[in-house]
Amino acid sequence: MDRAVLVRVVSVNPLRRDALLRNAAVAASFSHPSFVPLVEIGESEDHDRLYLISDCVSGETLRSMLNARRYTPRRSIDLTIQLAEAVADAHAADLVHADLKPEEIIITSKGDARILHIGLAAGNAEDRERRADGYMAPERILGDGIDARTDVFSLGAILFEMLTGGPPPVAGPAVHDVADHPARNVPLSVTFGERLATDLRTTLTTALAANLDARCGSAAAFAAELRAVAAIMDLRARVSTSVPDA
Repeated sequence: MDRAVLVRVVSVNPLRRDALLRNAAVAASFSHPSFVPLVEIGESEDHDRLYLISDCVSGETLRSMLNARRYTPRRSIDLTIQLAEAVADAHAADLVHADLKPEEIIITSKGDARILHIGLAAGNAEDRERRADGYMAPERILGDGIDARTDVFSLGAILFEMLTGGPPPVAGPAVHDVADHPARNVPLSVTFGERLATDLRTTLTTALAANLDARCGSAAAFAAELRAVAAIMDLRARVSTSVPDA
């Protein structure tokens, strides 16, 4: 058809093949401006691999952008709000990404974020072999099941990297180590005003809690908390510029 597309090949766990196919079908029917459309799904002849064809969106991955430059705190928060609101819409359609990371996000020339490969985590054969990388929520690493809070953890990790230059420290180098850490203590190393630093640290800590019950309960709630932090940031900026020099 003389069009550029993005092709992804996924190794399929036979025990979860049906779940992956169902999720991929739902993902293909999901239309949202912040998600790259999935236009075709197919299998290899021996059914051990799945191929997915998406539209090719012009832009750079967030990973390449972060490797080249550091975002301002305000821009980092705005971009995460955009991502969180898009993910909240996906959750409303019963889709969980479960593998959000800078490599899965395209930043367009207009500065908008587009998310790749929604709904594919359920059947990936490499899930249990994957080591903690700072973005994957502990429950997914441990194979304990995923829900909307799994994406909240990844969104928090992405924001953490935009603010500090690196992903949050993993609880341990291997899967069994993650189970030994009921919560994370996020050492936010960005210098803000004292009040804002406290608010932002609290928001990130709840998003990155390893214990699901302690984690922020939804992407929509995470976006709302970030909007409140952004409002404080804007107010402080206005106050600082309106105070005359002594």
